[in-house]
Amino acid sequence: MFFFKKKPSTAPTAALVLPDLPACKYPSVAYFDLHCHILPGMDEDAVDEKTAITMLRSMIEQGCKGIVATAHFRSDRETIDEFLAKRKESLQRLYDAMKEYTPVCKESHFKEFSEHIALGAEVAYNAELMKDPNLDKLCFMNPITGKYTKYLLLEMPFETWKVKDIKIVGSLLETRGIVPIISHLEQYYNFTTDTSIRQLLKMNVIIQDDAEALTHLEYRKKALEMTEDGIIQCLGTDASDMGIHHPNMAHAVTVLRKNGMEKDAQAILSLNEEIFRKVMG
Repeated sequence: MFFFKKKPSTAPTAALVLPDLPACKYPSVAYFDLHCHILPGMDEDAVDEKTAITMLRSMIEQGCKGIVATAHFRSDRETIDEFLAKRKESLQRLYDAMKEYTPVCKESHFKEFSEHIALGAEVAYNAELMKDPNLDKLCFMNPITGKYTKYLLLEMPFETWKVKDIKIVGSLLETRGIVPIISHLEQYYNFTTDTSIRQLLKMNVIIQDDAEALTHLEYRKKALEMTEDGIIQCLGTDASDMGIHHPNMAHAVTVLRKNGMEKDAQAILSLNEEIFRKVMG
């Protein structure tokens, strides 16, 4: 009787099986995402490594060239140093997962994408935090070189914006050299006015909308108007899963283009890229 040595299986182990990506209905577009929640285990970010990897694959398929991972920071829950330590650990988890899953991820550039992940935070505003000498550590940074920039993604209060708070945010560039990027404007429509928003723009604050503001019919009309008026300057996916908060930049850009706003779409994509390259350059 002859015994043949069994060849090792080339099929991926169960742990490395990933769900099929839903077919993207929209043309891919080269883009940089300045606002996403992809770090596994961080507050309101991807629940685990497999979710993060699936999100990343979807982003790459849609044309993503780089991301800023912006986990939530709330100063009433943790110190800046505690947050930074957790973020560093979570980024390493993502790096390790990317290396582990590379054999089963066929998307082009997946293997090298770790070099295109910047770090930041979505910082919940409070007046005292804006005075913190370590606030700069929450700005966008290059995790490879350790270099920080002055871009700060800022989540405003979900209550009526006070005049003093608008002044504090608007003065960050002058007093701290920090450029605030106001996150997901569409979520504040009930808490502020066009006058307040334009006041921030005059103080060189950058306004960001979520891609969902354009893809969701409830917000679309307002988002298109504000984009056309030059109020919306950059977009982020704010993605944190593959469900309701999935990566959707290709859809958002398609909406702009179908509404005759190619120049606006290009201006947004260009600013996103400019900011990202300053971070990683």
